[in-house]
Amino acid sequence: MKDKPEITSIFPIPIYTVNYGNIDKELELVKQMSFTEPFFNFNRSTQDFYILNKIEFSSLKKFLLDNLKIYAKIVLETSEELYITQSWANQIKKGMVHHEHIHPNSIVSGVLHLSKEEKLPPIQFSKNVFDSIQLKRNKFNLFNSSDFNISIKSGKLILFPSNLRHSVPVNTHNKERYSLSFNTFAKTLGMEENLTFAKY
Repeated sequence: MKDKPEITSIFPIPIYTVNYGNIDKELELVKQMSFTEPFFNFNRSTQDFYILNKIEFSSLKKFLLDNLKIYAKIVLETSEELYITQSWANQIKKGMVHHEHIHPNSIVSGVLHLSKEEKLPPIQFSKNVFDSIQLKRNKFNLFNSSDFNISIKSGKLILFPSNLRHSVPVNTHNKERYSLSFNTFAKTLGMEENLTFAKY
């Protein structure tokens, strides 16, 4: 009897989600902040790129750091401690998009959805490798899809590798879409005893 074929998924990309709960207070704080002027139809970002350093966000920041510890432990399986570097909020008005991008100089990035309207555009993740030849697909699955959307929900936190391409499609609704984003780094990276050098 012939063996049955097996399909193995290698190098899977982890998308970690968890809900913070009521985010009304933080949303109102963000709405009062100063935002950059829009470039073409792109999103607006807060002028302050370290908003999580504000005392008003201390409870939220603790929640984010606690989940970064879980991510490091169960996904990366490392005892390295991740800390938050930059943090900012995004605003997407009707007709605006958030262009496709990655977060350089970061290990794990996070997005916390603030808006309550669940019909607002999702966050879209895209494959880092472009398929030069694409066949017609009868059904999309994890192996043949080039994009993956995660719908927004107020208080939903998403953690993902910083080199993963992501974007937000055009906002066709009258409501503004708000989110909070942040980057991370490891405390021990850069220390000479932890640097790896190639040996030939």
